[in-house]
Amino acid sequence: MVRLVFTSVFILFATVTAAQDLLRLTDSVSKGANEIYVMERCAALDRAILNWGGEAQLNQFDPNLYNLISDRYYAQKLVAVLMHEQRGLTSKQAEEANNRTEDEIYDRYVKRFENNYASSGQAFNNDAFVNSDMDYCMPYAEMAGQTLDAAFGTSNWRKALQ
Repeated sequence: MVRLVFTSVFILFATVTAAQDLLRLTDSVSKGANEIYVMERCAALDRAILNWGGEAQLNQFDPNLYNLISDRYYAQKLVAVLMHEQRGLTSKQAEEANNRTEDEIYDRYVKRFENNYASSGQAFNNDAFVNSDMDYCMPYAEMAGQTLDAAFGTSNWRKALQ
């Protein structure tokens, strides 16, 4: 009985801790997060969804969903790197800074997905926090794609991904 109570308290604590790791993106921005962070965070969220869901599962909802999210991920990642470069970092420094931030946030989203799945059987579909972040990221994903389309041509940067 004591073991069951301890296990239940531990699971509850782990779930609450994971939920507190990240603020909603809207809250992060209201507290001063800059556009580079938003791009990196949105890229990390898309990467987590891609890796958690996988191509076959995501494409059950829409045959192009995996490719759409993949394009969004790479567009946001590339724009974040370009933004770091505009602030004076070398290409290598910009990629390293982006990867550090993105990896850290990615790990937090994946942990959240794992906790959600363990408790409800759904990784992110029923998570208001994740859905709020996905909604917030949508215009940033569109802007990142448009920025790359304008800079490199509509199909050029996408062909480089294939």
